This record gives sequence, C-alpha cells and structure tokens, in this order.
Amino acid sequence: MPHCQPRTPTGLTSRCIGTEMKNSPYLDKPLVPLAVALRSMLAETEAKIAMAAPAEKARLPQRAEVLREWITPKSRKLLST
Repeated sequence: MPHCQPRTPTGLTSRCIGTEMKNSPYLDKPLVPLAVALRSMLAETEAKIAMAAPAEKARLPQRAEVLREWITPKSRKLLST
C-alpha cells in the first residue's frame, strides 16, 4: 500500500511512494569487465569495416583505432618530484 510523505517546511508535498521499487531492464543485465567489452566492440567494428558502405569506411577504422588505444596497456612512468 503506498504512503505519502508529510509536507516539507516549504509546504510542498512529495509524490506517493509505493512499497515496491521496480528495477530498470538494464539493471538485469550482467556486468561485463571493461576490457572484455572493449575487445568485443573492437571485433564487431573490424567485422563491420569489411561490409561497410563508403560513408562508414572512413569512420569505422578511426573507431577501431580508438578502441585499440583503450585496450593497449600504457607504461606507467614515475614522475620525479
């Protein structure tokens, strides 16, 4: 049974709140590590390049390059202070 919150000091009332909260559909999907997701996105992008229309052939390689950069580990250099 829903209940309403009391009036605030400003005189405004908040909306009624139900006893059950419904989750959004995206919350039901399993979480995937970013490295796994990026590799999957890169594979999909590379597969699309072969079948892409001329307009897409310019941007898809750029997208693939960005994904490769994100996947490639960077060396961590210590900064001297």
